[in-house]
Amino acid sequence: MWWPKELKRSRIMKNKLGFYNSIALPLCFWFLLAYLLPLDSGENLVLFLFMALSFYINFYCSRKFFSKDITRKVLYVLANLMFAMTLGLMMMSIFSDISYIKTTALFFIIGCFAVIASRNRMLIEKNVEQNEKEHYQTEIELKHLRTQLHPHFLFNTLNNIYALCEIDSKRAQQSVHYLSQLLRYILSGERSGEGGRMVPVQKEHDFIKTYLQLVYLRMRPNVHVIYNADITEFSDAPVLTLIFTSLIENAFKHGVASGKECVIEFGLTAKSMTEIHFFTSNPYFQNHESNNPESGIGLENLRRRLEIVYKDDYNLEITNDGKTFRVDLTLKYTNNNYYYNA
Repeated sequence: MWWPKELKRSRIMKNKLGFYNSIALPLCFWFLLAYLLPLDSGENLVLFLFMALSFYINFYCSRKFFSKDITRKVLYVLANLMFAMTLGLMMMSIFSDISYIKTTALFFIIGCFAVIASRNRMLIEKNVEQNEKEHYQTEIELKHLRTQLHPHFLFNTLNNIYALCEIDSKRAQQSVHYLSQLLRYILSGERSGEGGRMVPVQKEHDFIKTYLQLVYLRMRPNVHVIYNADITEFSDAPVLTLIFTSLIENAFKHGVASGKECVIEFGLTAKSMTEIHFFTSNPYFQNHESNNPESGIGLENLRRRLEIVYKDDYNLEITNDGKTFRVDLTLKYTNNNYYYNA
């Protein structure tokens, strides 16, 4: 399963935080005190307990009162020094032979160590919170984009089936069968929690074949569809689910005109486990009723999904020579992707 990098990073930080609080911090504290203050007498044991108390008081107080403001930092350091001096006087009143300077210095060092430990913990917690916030915001946007994609896809498909009902009822039945296969693929991804994530390119290839069969049922004899796929060697290469749907819809929407020979070509190639190329090529009709194939909800949706998931690791090229409209999309799977299974 492919998880967002932000969520992975958050979980790693949480594990670090748990290790830091439950193992590393207590060990450092106990080893430091055992080195500075061997527990070989009742006097040292009492001193040790007071130092432990000083550590945890500073640890939790610094979370509330120690800030980025330089004035508050200085005031807190002075307060820590006064607290250490007070504890030093208390130790002198209990044990008269104790060194006041040494005891005060130990209390002050322990207090400073507690502040450093507390600030490090707060920094980790802040990073975890920020990563989780970014993750949830991005997931919400991706889900929103998919909710736009599904009605768009269904609207076009149902229009195709409606047109077939008047022409050929048998082909309309076939269309419903193909549509059920497509919906099964979409809904299975949603139920498994991977609806907005990566799938093996083989699954996208099967989806494209079924979708083209569905669309081709209502095409007239003047429309010829060519689909070539070369994914056998790298059929498990990861790709964002339903990322090619908008391009296919766009090719049919703008590349078909009644009474004219129309050849629409699609190609899918898995060049490696980390690089996939897809292209569409269709005729360009200047007087077509929808003569702006570079705009629309579908392509805007596509661009935004690419920006979120692939970031800088994709290349979308659109060329139009006045006769042929072609789109080339190259996707690279790297550790810079939003979903990266490392």
